[in-house]
Amino acid sequence: MNGFIVKTKGILGGRPRISNTRISVSAIACRYRQGFSPEEIADQYDRLDLAQVYSALAWYHANRREVDADIIREESEYECLAAEHSRLDKCA
Repeated sequence: MNGFIVKTKGILGGRPRISNTRISVSAIACRYRQGFSPEEIADQYDRLDLAQVYSALAWYHANRREVDADIIREESEYECLAAEHSRLDKCA
């Protein structure tokens, strides 16, 4: 790890995140993959400075398989929750 990026069991499922925050590397990577610049990403989070964003992006590029797997897992979880919510709305 590089000081800015940590993994803590019990926080965000142990996924890599920016130290002293609950902002995951995968959250930063998603925005980057959507075309946002590092400066734009930093502006989207009140508590992040540009060095933290670049650190997360460097970690992403060095560990792309792991982070991409996290992103796929998060998207799958979201889709399951959305489907469950949709089914509950129809039952009400």
